[in-house]
Amino acid sequence: MLIATAAAGDAAGRSTFLQSRPMQWLGDTSFGFCLCQGVVIFWVRQMMHNATFTTPVALLYIVGFFGLTLLGGWALYSLVKKPMMDRFARPRRKVAAVPEPVAATPTM
Repeated sequence: MLIATAAAGDAAGRSTFLQSRPMQWLGDTSFGFCLCQGVVIFWVRQMMHNATFTTPVALLYIVGFFGLTLLGGWALYSLVKKPMMDRFARPRRKVAAVPEPVAATPTM
């Protein structure tokens, strides 16, 4: 329902929370985030071995690794994806407006 409501708001031209700058940034970095999370999870598992932590320390580790993954996603977007899109993506062609036919007036 949330997606349908946001889409209806966008279609009607209303401003929604998805158009905010933080949401746009998260959308830009989301693909890089997905690519980085597997690498970070693998690296964390190798680094931690069988370590145990208290709850506050474990939560700090989780927040830290989330931030590290988000930073990696941002780096992939800004250093790889955006430069490649700027270099190789074709700009969208503007569609020319079709003129309306003019009614012929009878001459007599």
